[in-house]
Amino acid sequence: MEKNTLGEPRLSRSVLLWPTSEQCVIMIQVREAVYIADYAILEGVRANATDPNTQQYLSAPFCLLYKNSQNEIMPIAIQLSRQTPSGEANTVFLPSDDRYDWMLAKMWVKSSDFNVHQLVTHLLRTHLTSEVFAIAMYRQLAAVHPVYKLLIPHVRFTIAINTAAREKLICEDGIFDKANATGGTAIVEVIQKAMKTLTYKSLCFPEAMKA
Repeated sequence: MEKNTLGEPRLSRSVLLWPTSEQCVIMIQVREAVYIADYAILEGVRANATDPNTQQYLSAPFCLLYKNSQNEIMPIAIQLSRQTPSGEANTVFLPSDDRYDWMLAKMWVKSSDFNVHQLVTHLLRTHLTSEVFAIAMYRQLAAVHPVYKLLIPHVRFTIAINTAAREKLICEDGIFDKANATGGTAIVEVIQKAMKTLTYKSLCFPEAMKA
């Protein structure tokens, strides 16, 4: 790949970023200093339709990123659609495009990243997964057990926080339903998809990067 004056690769519009996997590992290193952020988990998920007066949208993009000499990870190509072949309905957006086209493409990626982060990284892999261990600890271990002593600082408030989330955030007509494109039935769809690829290794960032 050719590089510009900032040391970033120059790409031609013929480059087509194919999805890398069906897994929920959204950041994958494809070569030295080059990464793909893949949001395949959002493909086919129905956008929030709980409010008939507010049209919401979801995209399942993938974004090519480059780590430059300043140690910054910069987007160098974005594809919003996963249809083939490439063309007008399946455009690869580049930094050399019109500034507003490129800005909007990056906004779509940020939106997808927000939705995946909130439902998968935050809700599922942090709150819901830790709740399983918290309940098992309370049921099976005495308060004087050494393992209980090790775990309790980490899960002391987990059940209370998760209960509040079920009552206010992810419940019917909750904040997610009112504000997010992954509200409504999309919450369940995304969580179910993510559960299919949830493994111990997928919770460890270095291992997930190698997947």
